[in-house]
Amino acid sequence: MNVRRPSCAVVSVILIAAGFLLSPPTTAYAATCSGATYQDFDDDGHADIVVARTLPATQVGVVDIVMSGGTTQTISAASIGYASSVNDQFGADITVSNMDGLDECPDLAIGAPGTPGGGAIYLVRGNAHGVGGTPARILSPSAGERFGTTVGALDLSWTGMKLLVGAPGLSVGGVAEAGGVWVWQLTNGAPTGVPALYTYSTFGAAPAVADHLGAVMSISDYQVTLGVPDRNIGAAKDAGEVITFEFTDETGPITLRDWTRANQNSPKAPDKAETGDHFGASVDADGAYVLVGVPGEDVGTRKDTGMVMRYAPLTNHKTSSWKSWTQNSSGVPGTNEKGDQWGAAVHLGWVEVEIDDDPYPMPVYVVGAPGEDVGKVKDAGAITIMAPGVKPAFALNQGSGLPGKAENGDRVGSAFGDFQGEYHGPYHGGDGLLVGAPGEDVGSVVDAGVVISARGLLPKGTYAWKSTSNVGAPVAGTRYGWTLPRT
Repeated sequence: MNVRRPSCAVVSVILIAAGFLLSPPTTAYAATCSGATYQDFDDDGHADIVVARTLPATQVGVVDIVMSGGTTQTISAASIGYASSVNDQFGADITVSNMDGLDECPDLAIGAPGTPGGGAIYLVRGNAHGVGGTPARILSPSAGERFGTTVGALDLSWTGMKLLVGAPGLSVGGVAEAGGVWVWQLTNGAPTGVPALYTYSTFGAAPAVADHLGAVMSISDYQVTLGVPDRNIGAAKDAGEVITFEFTDETGPITLRDWTRANQNSPKAPDKAETGDHFGASVDADGAYVLVGVPGEDVGTRKDTGMVMRYAPLTNHKTSSWKSWTQNSSGVPGTNEKGDQWGAAVHLGWVEVEIDDDPYPMPVYVVGAPGEDVGKVKDAGAITIMAPGVKPAFALNQGSGLPGKAENGDRVGSAFGDFQGEYHGPYHGGDGLLVGAPGEDVGSVVDAGVVISARGLLPKGTYAWKSTSNVGAPVAGTRYGWTLPRT
């Protein structure tokens, strides 16, 4: 079903009146990369780690590119030619993609929703030695939008790269903080033409106060998934909803091909929408399935134990293949406990297995539980890895599979990021993983945070988990790893 966006002319008027401010288009950079490994900023054949330091609020935000070759590049708004400001939250969301289409180097889209005036995003080019060249910036057209809370990019066959920017604080028709998503066409890495604005009206429903559409976003190939955990479902406040959509790959105004809304009251969903569930607080997708975290789900009398659900979005706004798990589900390690928040972060990856002597990808579901207690250690956090049909599910925490020691308030599993896997063969390869532990104390520095990474998801590979902490002197309250990049 082709759904044509009806509001293009209206958006044009809004843009003229409100004045999106774009920096000059980016210029071509001479360097090229091999493209052999994704997210490889120094072109040495190994994926690199990208982590933001956006907290505490008294600091300006910076982004570290920790390269496997041993060098690190730290960038901020000021370092790329713009003004940094305290609490600009530069790096609140990051996506990695070859957005300019001119080389095989990874580029960055960086959100800074705390930038004065309503937020900003920055497009920064890779150059085989990190990032460089002339960046592009887009400023929010109105105050309070929190423009840049999420950013994403996807590449279509005919029309090329599209840039998406979440603005969960956007007021829509007088409805405060209903939120929305802006979409630009990119040409040679620079935004061109009139952007589309997607609000709840685009997806067949009325915007509501404090929906915060655009607060959670995941992109896989041609499909965009939006988590709306603050959406009310009937009388259930903050029950949450998830929207998936695809673009029409045709020249002309940006339009949608199809969309689907899903919540716990959807037909055949194995649960029901309840107040405070926050279905959609985390989402990830692979085109066929959508994995959804429900960290506010109560199980029995236990509050906020959490749940994870999976479904397949179909055409004509329908869903199928629903499945749900809690820590009491058969084959899932752990126990439902108050405040675990199982599903606060989710990652849908894959691993390569052999079937009839041929390689075959199988899904791997990774679930974060930052509120998990490890023994008597409160909120140490843990992750669960489920690979149905490949091997039994298992759980990891610091001191048991993950580096470090479980400590109060580490909150391992608060966020996941994509990371290129490097080992192939049965039970090897597939996706790697970045795991945020933002409450980790580094020495005596409280809540400095660390990022734990591996270049494969199942432990039969020859990789090892490693920790990366704040580049330079640790800063209290930085909470390094509370947000991680996606590809």
